Amino acid sequence: MTRRKRSGCLALLATVLLFAGCRGATEVEPKPGPEGQGERKGPAGQGGAVRATESDREVAKPNQRPVVMGVWIKPDPPTGSEPIQATVRVWDKEGDNLTSQFAWFANGETVEGVEGDVLPPARIKRGDTLKVVVRSSDGKQWSDPREGAWQVVNGPPVITSSPPVTASLKEPLYTYAIAARDPDGDAVTFVLKEGPAGMTVNPKTGQLAWTPDSASLGVKRRAVVAAKDEYGAETTQSFTVTVSVSEKK
Repeated sequence: MTRRKRSGCLALLATVLLFAGCRGATEVEPKPGPEGQGERKGPAGQGGAVRATESDREVAKPNQRPVVMGVWIKPDPPTGSEPIQATVRVWDKEGDNLTSQFAWFANGETVEGVEGDVLPPARIKRGDTLKVVVRSSDGKQWSDPREGAWQVVNGPPVITSSPPVTASLKEPLYTYAIAARDPDGDAVTFVLKEGPAGMTVNPKTGQLAWTPDSASLGVKRRAVVAAKDEYGAETTQSFTVTVSVSEKK
């Protein structure tokens, strides 16, 4: 065999061996980790595994309902002479915004048409048993109801009229018809507790009369009247009257 042919055979053999060596290199797929290990793939583009944290396994805690700690009213004891204002204290563990609902009862019967925290005075009278039931909500759950009860005591009369504030020497007789109502339906009498000389009040009708003299011209005269029930409860009203030479207003 000539030297040229021998060189060609050697080159061909080297090429075959090189090709076989390249095909023998193969990729090996990584084996999965042992079963039961809490691993998950990381974000796209990042290698490695991310182990699960405790926060992944946390369960949301259930909401706890509010608790009504107490309910009060003002005035205490209540009367039928003025509005009754209820006040409530509520505790909420999560510190949520709270709304409260009120229900009023007189002698065990629902007071119809009253839903807020104020009870109008005309809805109760002396001797009634007043009760208010309160519950509060955090927007998710209602509290258990809480109630308070009180005995309605005697209420004083309420003066419902307003006096004239001027008098005139040209019209010498000054008059004022005092009007009052009693929340318990008691009889009302009227009394002049303070006033200028000559001023009088009819105890049954409440008619007040006064004839001012020239010494009262330009002077503010103070008067105090009272409406009293048969149990001694009373309400007073004070006012001043200014005397002028012109016609009264």
